[in-house]
Amino acid sequence: KVEVMNSPLVSYVCPQFVNTIGDDEKTELFFRVRKPLGKSRVLVYKDDEILLSLPKIRLAPSEMESVVLKRADVRTAKKISVVIQEEEA
Repeated sequence: KVEVMNSPLVSYVCPQFVNTIGDDEKTELFFRVRKPLGKSRVLVYKDDEILLSLPKIRLAPSEMESVVLKRADVRTAKKISVVIQEEEA
C-alpha cells in the first residue's frame, strides 16, 4: 500500500491509500480544495518526482476533482501527494 497525502489547499483525497498489487492498469484519486481558486495547477507527486501536472481555470470546494494515474507509476512509490499550485494573475 502507498499512502496518499494532501497539501494545505486540498481538504482531502480519496482513497487515502493506493493498493500497488492488482491487475488494474489505472487508479483514480478524488479530491476537493479548501477554498475557491482561480487559475491553478494540480500536481501529483510520486515521492519528490512530478507524475502529473494539470492546468485548471478554476477550482471550487463544491466540485469533486479527480486525476487518473497509471498503476505502474505508483507501484514503486513510497508516498503520493496531491498539491495545488495557485498561479499568479
